[in-house]
Amino acid sequence: MGNDPFESALHAARAALGPVPERLQFPEPDWSLSTGESDTPAGSTGSGKDGPIGESAPGSGSTSDVKPALELSPGEPVWAALYHLKALCDLLPPTPGSESRLGQCVARMRDTASKELFADAEPDPLADDSLSPISYPRLEVNEAVGSARHLLLELLPRVEFERRLRELLDRELRKSDPFLEEDDRGTIQGMVEPSGPSRQKMRNDSKLHALGVFLDALRRQPFAAVRCAVRLLSNVAIPSNLLSVDVMEFVVTFRSQPHRVSEPAAHFVRLLLAAQGGIVSTGELKKALKVSGQIVPKRLKDKLPIALVAAIVTDQRGSRLDVDQLMSYA
Repeated sequence: MGNDPFESALHAARAALGPVPERLQFPEPDWSLSTGESDTPAGSTGSGKDGPIGESAPGSGSTSDVKPALELSPGEPVWAALYHLKALCDLLPPTPGSESRLGQCVARMRDTASKELFADAEPDPLADDSLSPISYPRLEVNEAVGSARHLLLELLPRVEFERRLRELLDRELRKSDPFLEEDDRGTIQGMVEPSGPSRQKMRNDSKLHALGVFLDALRRQPFAAVRCAVRLLSNVAIPSNLLSVDVMEFVVTFRSQPHRVSEPAAHFVRLLLAAQGGIVSTGELKKALKVSGQIVPKRLKDKLPIALVAAIVTDQRGSRLDVDQLMSYA
């Protein structure tokens, strides 16, 4: 159907509208799905090679804008944390008086909603004209909210704003569906064209309002996000495969290799890990071991790997993990 007038008209319209941001580009439609024609052999995914059953190939014509969930193996907690940290940063404005990209998209859609409700009113000018008039903000909102869904749920009780809106946002974020529903507010490439109220629009407008109020509160209370970032990074500050300890079996795992140690040594390493680079005094170690006699930290290191011992600094105050040294060759 390469010479089909309808397809040619669509391509011409796209060309006239200009380039679409990469994150919003749609796959090329497979017109054979709507006509019954197909150049793809039976049993093939259409991607040039066979794939898992049930997965749609690029160009399958799917209109869903649901972003796939982040797929990381259990051995990649560091990358997962950094991915979520990036999602957290996308919620925040770059400077105290500015708006985030997500905030701009919410403002654009709320402005459209107000035009529908108050057609004769003079609209407030948008704070930033960097949004392309042909980009459909709903897609960006759904992508940003989908990436940061569990972070938003964690931040909600830590940011002060109206309880009713907090409850609405909490309820909607716990759903697996895209945050904003499809409605008839967008045409080809999302040209905004209001056409009166609908149930989808009214639900979307309520969710947009709640999200907008939350983002404004977060902009004024950024330390909630700072604490969230600290928790994200502290969870992977020292990955378990790099250094972990089983105080029941007296086994220290260092660089994925288990090492059997004494009971005092196992508790010593546990306290060092818990301190995350802070000082562990001899008194704290005695308390953990429930002993009153003398404890010599140097002896606790005897059966530990040499590279781990090199990362444990001991002075008259006690011992601590030099996390930079420990992570240098992780």
